[in-house]
Amino acid sequence: MNHSKAFTIIELIIVILIIAVLSGIVLVNVSGYIKKGKDSSIYGGLSTLIPAGEVFYTGSSNSFVGFCASSVVVNAISQMPSNPNANCSNKTVCCNDATAGVWAACVKEFVSPTLAYCVDSRGVEINTLPIASCINTLTKCN
Repeated sequence: MNHSKAFTIIELIIVILIIAVLSGIVLVNVSGYIKKGKDSSIYGGLSTLIPAGEVFYTGSSNSFVGFCASSVVVNAISQMPSNPNANCSNKTVCCNDATAGVWAACVKEFVSPTLAYCVDSRGVEINTLPIASCINTLTKCN
């Protein structure tokens, strides 16, 4: 008998299918971690706005007007991941400082797209703000 020491086509197909299934499982898990990483970046970026707001308020004759356009906010926003599904005009952060005594900023989350992360001039930080409330006229996180 003449036996060949090669793999059959069935064996090759089974190995390819196993690799495809395993890579699909890994891909799903990795995409979840990427979303969590983006949310962590957003939390960190918005958290820096609270002390920056206090410094701005003190240096601007006790007013927050202009805070959202300040270099600190612009720099923090530029380092956050962009979310094309956000409700905000710049597709990343909704920031409102139209009232002299208050400001608020919110961002749509990646992991929980029905929620937004919010910080405001009172020092409040929440990640359970309904996304419908994350708009450019927001004045405080509830």
